[in-house]
Amino acid sequence: MDEVRYNELIERAQYYGNQANWDKCIEYYKRAFEIMVRVDDLLDLSIVYLQIDNSFLALQGIESVISILPEDFRGYFYKGIYYEHLNQDSEALKYYLKALELESNVSEIYFKIGRIYDDLSDNEEKIEDNNEIDQNITRAKEYYLKALAIDPNHYYANLNLGSIYERESNLDKALQYTLKSYETDKNEKMASYNLGVIYSKLGKHEEAIKCYLDEVTKKDFYPFAYYNLGIIYKDQYKDYFKAKEYYLKGLKYLQKDPSLWYNLACTHVLTNDFQNAYDCFYCAISLNPKILGYLEEDDEVKKFIESSYFERLKEKC
Repeated sequence: MDEVRYNELIERAQYYGNQANWDKCIEYYKRAFEIMVRVDDLLDLSIVYLQIDNSFLALQGIESVISILPEDFRGYFYKGIYYEHLNQDSEALKYYLKALELESNVSEIYFKIGRIYDDLSDNEEKIEDNNEIDQNITRAKEYYLKALAIDPNHYYANLNLGSIYERESNLDKALQYTLKSYETDKNEKMASYNLGVIYSKLGKHEEAIKCYLDEVTKKDFYPFAYYNLGIIYKDQYKDYFKAKEYYLKGLKYLQKDPSLWYNLACTHVLTNDFQNAYDCFYCAISLNPKILGYLEEDDEVKKFIESSYFERLKEKC
């Protein structure tokens, strides 16, 4: 009977957690723990404490599991999650690797390690050694593949591996893994966007458009899909009015993105609307002053450069 009641309380805690009602969630975990305590539930409560930025109680729960069960991978895995939440990837990596020493058949451990190496390889500002960057890329691929060996349908392992191959211009493999990600969960964000990028690189612009339009139907979609739609319509189809439409939609979500303002300005130049071009170029330059120099070298907007609007723009900036 106690176990039945415990399970009911944990289900209520999880329900409120899914609703992001953290106070109620914590209340039901505590009520359940008056009956008994299961390791997985205690660790889940620790993650709830992270959600409300109570890192002290989060770490306390995780450390208690490690203290009682030092040979159980779960405590170390959750300690990795703890440090990942705090954006301390080097510490997170240490505990994920420790978890892996104790348990080698959990896809999520491999994915987490791969994700950290992936992020390290993409952070060229902090890493000047190209060999180190290459090593991190190799490690990221290695761990993503190990995750997929255990769970071939791991959405983000497929997605991230596809992204690496896309950056390397290995488009066949990029398409293979990104399509697998999309087929695994067609409602999740990012796969459609990444497919759009790959199809664009392959010169398949109609397929790319379909993917970007699919992306913007997702919950919490990636708004740069609108930017890329604008690029296709401007550069490939010379449909400047359609391009404007998508740039404007993108700016609803990315008001501080200078590239969107700049490309919107270009479409205004290409439709001889120099006043709106002037306003958009001013916004772009305000966000990134280096754009003024780039603008002077851009043949696409030569007519604007030769106009009085450009002289006014230089004076104002």
